[in-house]
Amino acid sequence: MRAEYIPRRLSGPGRMSRSEARSRLPDRIDIMQTRFLVRVVVAVTLLAGGGAGLAYAQPDPPRVSIAGGVGMAKQTYGELTFDSSPAWDVSVRVRTARHLAIEGLFDQWRQAEHSVHLDQLLTGPNGPLGRVARIDERRTYRMGTLGINVLAIGNSGRVTVAGGGGVGFMAYDRTFSQGGSGCEPSVASACVGYSNSFSSSSLTAQGTGALDVAVVRHIAIVGRYDLIVPVQEPGFLHHTLTAGVRVAFP
Repeated sequence: MRAEYIPRRLSGPGRMSRSEARSRLPDRIDIMQTRFLVRVVVAVTLLAGGGAGLAYAQPDPPRVSIAGGVGMAKQTYGELTFDSSPAWDVSVRVRTARHLAIEGLFDQWRQAEHSVHLDQLLTGPNGPLGRVARIDERRTYRMGTLGINVLAIGNSGRVTVAGGGGVGFMAYDRTFSQGGSGCEPSVASACVGYSNSFSSSSLTAQGTGALDVAVVRHIAIVGRYDLIVPVQEPGFLHHTLTAGVRVAFP
């Protein structure tokens, strides 16, 4: 049989034996694993930094805000002697999601009227009774509504738009008072004065829309529209348009 010649690897500074290579293999694996882990840590750090920067650039809106405003209410009830009156409102908004919120609202309008009648001759079934130098008549109308709304919300830069509706409870009252001065003895009772009042209440359905424009951090100018319809008497509905300020809490 012919012997096969196997060349021998020389050991030296540039060479290593197979046994030496096998002994150093775990060290090479550890180095590769370490490099891989370093790369993973760097990649995760960069992604986290980018995500943090994006979150800083587009922060979630504040969860709770309070707004208040003043304006005018428009009435449509034919029995009223006026069709508009001063109004004000206050609301608390709680965001349950980025584009959804629950809102508590208090809305009120009030109208006061004062009339003066001078040198009035009072008459009865049998003719004139006497004169009153001055008669003052005062009427006050007021309606307050406490409601809760569900709002859909959209944001674009400094502008926030919200719209929705809900249910509530309204209370209405009317008072009348009359007093006189300078009464002749025959009509002295006219100077005593008297008053009466009327009140009613109803469940309501509401529709609402609001536009906020941020001016500084956590403070915005807000314009608001509300339609409030009493369920028991829909013809007694009113529209309210107000402008005011919203303060948000981080």
